[in-house]
Amino acid sequence: MRLIKSIKKKLKRYLLLQNNPKYNQRFGLVGTSLISNGTDNFIDCTFECGGGGNNLIRLNGNVNLASCSFFIQGSNNRIIIGEGSFLGAASFWIEDDNNVIEIGRRASVNSNCNFTCTEGHRLLIGEGCLFSSNINFQVGDGHGLFDINGNRLNLTEDIIIGDHVWIGKRASVLKGARIPTNSVVGTGAIVTKQFSQENVVIAGVPAKVVKENIIWKKDRNG
Repeated sequence: MRLIKSIKKKLKRYLLLQNNPKYNQRFGLVGTSLISNGTDNFIDCTFECGGGGNNLIRLNGNVNLASCSFFIQGSNNRIIIGEGSFLGAASFWIEDDNNVIEIGRRASVNSNCNFTCTEGHRLLIGEGCLFSSNINFQVGDGHGLFDINGNRLNLTEDIIIGDHVWIGKRASVLKGARIPTNSVVGTGAIVTKQFSQENVVIAGVPAKVVKENIIWKKDRNG
């Protein structure tokens, strides 16, 4: 409790002085604004933000972050975390300009989930999602793949995840993926395409629909 109060006090002081370059540099938020309404909690979070500026990290109230890391290199980027969300040991990595990572309200993100957005794309996650550990979300490949004529083959694409989606351990959700509302992604699945049918279990490598007409709940007893 004492640690949380201390962190809140430091962050409140930072928010009052965020236009002061000295404090921006101290917190690793150069060119980036951190917006919180004072009801959010931070424990052992790190920020390494630079680039051209006009970047934003916005927490929408009652957000709890533990051991999370934020890396932004570029301009006009946005990371938005919805009200009432909890994230433990999540990492956010943005490169280039005009990217958006948005997580909806009441998300629960367990350890070592990585959110990577590049080349001006979007990684959008709906409300009430539950993510297990060691999950990778990546809108692009990080390096270029070309044919012999110099045409780019591995173009970056948005990732869009609906409301109330449960994703199991060690899953990878890659460029162009769409996961519909009220669905489940199985442990170790690799999702590379768009799915449209709701209330399904998606599993396998590459992932496909393996069960239909399901409803999942956090409470095992229904």
